[in-house]
Amino acid sequence: DFEGCPDPGNTICSLSGHSSFGYYANVARNTAHGMELEGAVAITDRASLAANYSLTKSIDRSPGSNNFGRQLLRRPKHTANATLDYSWPRAVESSVAVRHVSSSADNDFNLFPAARVTLADHTLVDLRVAWSLSGVLKIAARVENLFNEEYQTVLDYGTTGRAGYISMNYRF
Repeated sequence: DFEGCPDPGNTICSLSGHSSFGYYANVARNTAHGMELEGAVAITDRASLAANYSLTKSIDRSPGSNNFGRQLLRRPKHTANATLDYSWPRAVESSVAVRHVSSSADNDFNLFPAARVTLADHTLVDLRVAWSLSGVLKIAARVENLFNEEYQTVLDYGTTGRAGYISMNYRF
């Protein structure tokens, strides 16, 4: 957890006579519990679907913390993933993956004292295709964040927009 330094007289914030913008501090105590569900099914001999869901309640229990009793920062309560795989004729395989992450709390350290803010939930879609040319050579391509979703996992830190990759794999 990053703690802002609104008070330059704070001994932690004044290291070696320098005033700093903040410091990293471990959460002294927390509790975490939840559940995870996972399943997979063969739809046909060529298609399969796999999915999972996690509910995680991670609560700050640090005495004196500004976030005492609240969900830990940057820890979403809900995450869900689903992947549909399909095997085409001629050694071509493809998949569509969808992942959803619920909103989570963060702190805005541009404000003194730092204010608690909410990072919006987001859903990302990825596509993959691979073609086995032989038993040792495979060409693959993927597009991540297909719909160019704008999202944040840490306030004001950039995340990757739509991105494409092509690879050739040779096994020997």
